[in-house]
Amino acid sequence: MFALSVIGLVAAASDTIFCSVTDKIEHGDSHVGLISDLMAPGQQRTKCPKGFMGGIVLQCDETREGARLMVKEHDCQPVPDSVCDAFDAACFDSSPGGGVAPEPVCEDINSESSCAKIVSKGKCDSASSAAKCLSSCKMCK
Repeated sequence: MFALSVIGLVAAASDTIFCSVTDKIEHGDSHVGLISDLMAPGQQRTKCPKGFMGGIVLQCDETREGARLMVKEHDCQPVPDSVCDAFDAACFDSSPGGGVAPEPVCEDINSESSCAKIVSKGKCDSASSAAKCLSSCKMCK
């Protein structure tokens, strides 16, 4: 489930009490923060941490120590695996040590005889011809 905890309190600056954009709310390995400084009392809506979808309403309240940033409400839900299945390229982990990208499909779109004509006439230099006959024109790695 989604659990949040506050990291630190914000001190007062002159007579204005505010939560700073540098203040963070912790969630597992991720942090959620303000989009901009927020005067106390005040609220700001921001996105959920990576791996979750939805939004969080952060609230800045005045305390004796200065200001405190906390979660007023949230509707964060884990991103379902089916989303990554449906949008594989968008969810692909390209970070170091991540998964390996699938090899692109290398095949002719045109018929075998049509691609043979393109090759025999030396038309593989034409981008439109080569795109239709990737394998025959040796455009694949």
